[in-house]
Amino acid sequence: MGIFDFGALKSASAALEDQRTKLEAELARINAGLEALRREREDLIETPVLNSDLADGLCGLVDAQAAEYADELRTSLEPFRRSPAAVAHQATPEMFTVDRIMKTLARRDGVLPVLRAAEGGWSNGIQEQALLYFFGDTIKAGIRRAVEGFDDAGAIALSERPKRLEANSKKIATLTAQLGDLKQNALTAGFMVRYNQKVEPMTDAERRQYAAQLAAGA
Repeated sequence: MGIFDFGALKSASAALEDQRTKLEAELARINAGLEALRREREDLIETPVLNSDLADGLCGLVDAQAAEYADELRTSLEPFRRSPAAVAHQATPEMFTVDRIMKTLARRDGVLPVLRAAEGGWSNGIQEQALLYFFGDTIKAGIRRAVEGFDDAGAIALSERPKRLEANSKKIATLTAQLGDLKQNALTAGFMVRYNQKVEPMTDAERRQYAAQLAAGA
């Protein structure tokens, strides 16, 4: 029995256990960091927008639709602008009956394409774009009043999100790389990181499998 140095063996075992414990602690730190970063990313994506961003976006839609209608209106008026005589020629008493005016307004190519076109005649519904063009300022003011009623405490500005998401992605990539390196170093030292993130010595079968993988990679 004297040929065995049980003291040295005990010291080696203690040192091995200490390294295994430190490895598990580092794995836990990295995984906790990744989980926190993933939650932060979800918050950045899901957190409500500022009231001002919401109002600006909605008012921008109003302006865009109104601009489209402005182009349509100018197109409709252009022939009459070029030829005032045509307007005078068409200005007959029959033009000013309610039915004639409504039909003219309902035509997409009419002088004032305000009403919705309907099969067989005119509709009493007004084109949304026409409303946004003629009453855009009033509508936008109403939108802003309505949006001011939302509680946007904790909201994140849209302008802030891209750079914060980019920073978050870089941090996740860094920790993911560290996790991969740590697991690879554990393998090289003869340890496996289990699914429960516990570190255990490789079994003989795992050692043979790992050796075969290294040989195949070489």
